[in-house]
Amino acid sequence: MRVLVAFEDTYRFYRETIAACIQIKRPDAEVETAGLETLEEKLEQFAPQVVICSSEMAINPNDELAWIELSVHLNMPARIRVHGCWRTMTNPTLDHLLALIDEIV
Repeated sequence: MRVLVAFEDTYRFYRETIAACIQIKRPDAEVETAGLETLEEKLEQFAPQVVICSSEMAINPNDELAWIELSVHLNMPARIRVHGCWRTMTNPTLDHLLALIDEIV
């Protein structure tokens, strides 16, 4: 499983913490991080299966790419795209993120 965590540099603490937690809880996963300015390049280079991002999906991926759009504002729901279907979740926890990642496998 390849997971890319991408947040703007203002929120690099969130980016690095989320990535580290996923790596600890899912040691077999390959986890990388990127700033939003290098997101497109990193998508091509790393070819992730899951993207956890603070931005709306700016590309048109195939149905195999899962996209989890996390808001840095607690009152905004996360938007989640898995197997081509969108859903929302309010303030997801690490366990929710891990369950979503596991759903892809």
